[in-house]
Amino acid sequence: MKADYPVLRPCYYFKLGNKYYHVVSRDFFKYDYTFSSVSAGGESGKTTIDNLEPEKGEVYVFTIGVFQKGIEVETYQPPSTGRFGVKNYVSTIDYELSPAEDPNQCIVLVNTYGKSVAFNVKNNLDVSITPKLRFVGYKYKVEEVTDVGKIRELESLFKEGKLPELQVEYGG
Repeated sequence: MKADYPVLRPCYYFKLGNKYYHVVSRDFFKYDYTFSSVSAGGESGKTTIDNLEPEKGEVYVFTIGVFQKGIEVETYQPPSTGRFGVKNYVSTIDYELSPAEDPNQCIVLVNTYGKSVAFNVKNNLDVSITPKLRFVGYKYKVEEVTDVGKIRELESLFKEGKLPELQVEYGG
């Protein structure tokens, strides 16, 4: 990942939902995941990757890179089919849009504790392949701000446009 996410450095604050958080620390991660073989014209089925599920007090911010041409990667947040057959579909990513050697930093997923993301790989090739994805980003240790005075200060900063907000929207 060439650039840093400047809004989420240690000692920074941010808004997520209706709560405010303090960034305690961060760790860079790069994780490669290999799916089982997918037949020509087939799909992997929705696969949840455990290594992308944050622990309590963590937020993951990452991008996705694709190793092979000829496949499409569908992302789902949350990973299961919603009520009435809603697919919870978020986006489709392919090699041209975000190659593994230089993942597109405009495609960013934010994942919080208790939530997860799933991926379905579609093989558009005439041969079976073993798809592989690269996830690059940061694991942030965060603490919820509970001090009433500090919350008021942060609310004021947010209203002035001086405090970042992470938006996590799960389809459904």
